[in-house]
Amino acid sequence: MNMREIDKTFLMEIAEEYGTPVYVISKRAIVESYNEFVTIAGKYFRNFLVAYSYKANRNPFVCSVFKDLGALADVVSGIELNVAKKVGLPGERIIFNSPYKTGEEIKESMELGIMSLNIDSLEELERVKRISHNIRGSLNVGVRIRPEIRAPIPPQFGLDLESAKKAVRKIKEYGFNFSQIHAHIGTQITDLVLWNKFSEFMRKAADDIEREIEVPAINMGGGYPLKRTPKLFDEETPSLENIMRSIREGLDDYNKTLIFEPGRILVGPSAILLTRVVSKKISRDGKPILIVDSSVYSVNTAFYLKHEVISVDREGRLVETDIYGCSCSATDALRIGCMLPPVREGDLLAIMDCGAYSFYLDPEFHRKRPKVLFVDEKGLREVRE
Repeated sequence: MNMREIDKTFLMEIAEEYGTPVYVISKRAIVESYNEFVTIAGKYFRNFLVAYSYKANRNPFVCSVFKDLGALADVVSGIELNVAKKVGLPGERIIFNSPYKTGEEIKESMELGIMSLNIDSLEELERVKRISHNIRGSLNVGVRIRPEIRAPIPPQFGLDLESAKKAVRKIKEYGFNFSQIHAHIGTQITDLVLWNKFSEFMRKAADDIEREIEVPAINMGGGYPLKRTPKLFDEETPSLENIMRSIREGLDDYNKTLIFEPGRILVGPSAILLTRVVSKKISRDGKPILIVDSSVYSVNTAFYLKHEVISVDREGRLVETDIYGCSCSATDALRIGCMLPPVREGDLLAIMDCGAYSFYLDPEFHRKRPKVLFVDEKGLREVRE
């Protein structure tokens, strides 16, 4: 089910039965996004794995779909690790990335025999060593690297290359299995040159570390942009095809295993938020202003992305319209300058591409979180944890 082609009568029925605001997730949309990613990546790479980023949306029904599709799990907390276990994902298909892992999370990862526990600092590696004395079996340890490229990459994640090489020597000394090098350059990255420079750096880092130990895999992290939900101030968002081509060019002839950790690009298109107009006003310059019964806190990405908004009830000449939430916060702008037909109080709107960074980021500080519905071959049901 393409969420942009969904039957509007069906959406009206959902809103009538479950009330608004309400999220609606489509299993078919998840499958379509995953298959598209794999198909495009497969044009440029022969040997790659996809690890779905659970932080984008850890709903068990969503994660179960990705498990059935063959995706690995990229988790960043014990909560997400437990979801991976709950949906039946074996340890060897789980990667744990985080700047901080509790002793209990490290211990559980070891006991599960996960594919890779990616350390984020030399101090963390020493904690892993201390805990490992009480754990039987081998441990797969990777290293998160901070790319040395000209880019606004958050400085708090990963090790510089020299520290990473020191970590690799210690991993070998401690008898751990070295599993991968990993890096992540942000979210919704639209600069093709940055993708190229990043992949060049990772290839050179792998070659450098190969002098110490074999590098089984390069983990390229996530951050692949969702083209149809652009950043607020971007002129254009490149296609996934162009991004994969830029990565391929930067990696040159590298032919070992690559790991991609997409989140938003896979799960973003899978859900919409249905919300009702509670009042309509006119701005000083004559532009319609709509107040809806949801808020930007239910669509957290609206702070920095332009979500498409569709009128479920109305058709007609499109007018530039501003949409605000009901949270009594000055920053509660869901969409400024979207094109809608003349909408009235009580009308139903669908905010598109709400599948990522939404359900679990709503602080519920003034109203209850929206219900979450899941649509698959079995029908429609409520699935919030």
